[in-house]
Amino acid sequence: MKWFLISIVSLSACTTSKPYFEYTFEKGFDDLHPTSHKNPWAFVLDSSVVRSGKKSVRFEVRKGDYRFSKRGKKSSRAELATEKPISIGQEYWFSFSLFIPANFPIEDNRLVLGQWWSEPDEGENFDRSPPMAFRYRNGMFYISLRASAEKIMKENGKEIILFETKKYPTGKWVDFIFNIKWSYRGDGFVDAWMNENKIIKYSGPTGYNDDKGPSFQFGIYRDETEKTYVVYFDDIRVGPTRQTVEMKK
Repeated sequence: MKWFLISIVSLSACTTSKPYFEYTFEKGFDDLHPTSHKNPWAFVLDSSVVRSGKKSVRFEVRKGDYRFSKRGKKSSRAELATEKPISIGQEYWFSFSLFIPANFPIEDNRLVLGQWWSEPDEGENFDRSPPMAFRYRNGMFYISLRASAEKIMKENGKEIILFETKKYPTGKWVDFIFNIKWSYRGDGFVDAWMNENKIIKYSGPTGYNDDKGPSFQFGIYRDETEKTYVVYFDDIRVGPTRQTVEMKK
């Protein structure tokens, strides 16, 4: 297990008592937007594996499950997107719960389980990696970060691994909480907790110099493989303070 200590950051005070938005899946998918293959098992409400309440969302990708992007790129994915970009230069708190089944395939295959995705500006004509991604590959769970101050990027920013572990607890719910300031300048930061244990303290550039801030996508986004992948998400929140995004005990 590895995490990086960069510097201590101070949190700004805020009196708002509710999250800016949340998804608990008790009443369906609300205004979430699918970026998925078209088969009916891509994402469904599930009552057998839940973090809180009575429902979660279950994602599944099988061999041959594809989606084509606007540029015609074929990808093997089942995701939902918030489509609520946050503002660059502001501080946010963010949380979600993830369940990876105990029998999840362990193989050397690219897999993104969640990402803060940033829409490229006009003139950026390549497939950019997301500013932040939650990845699971060959039994290793890791969180990556990229940043660039260039207004029109020609290539991806350098990848920084903020956290990685070979001991990710499968077969149970894992809670994540993040405190993030998105800024392509040096005043950005990321603090993160996994099941209440501090795993990240980073200070420096976060994200890209885009017209719009990033939005959250979650589910399964992988390279093609013979095997079937299934994961569950619950209790996704973005708010102004830790108290507005904390999970129920």
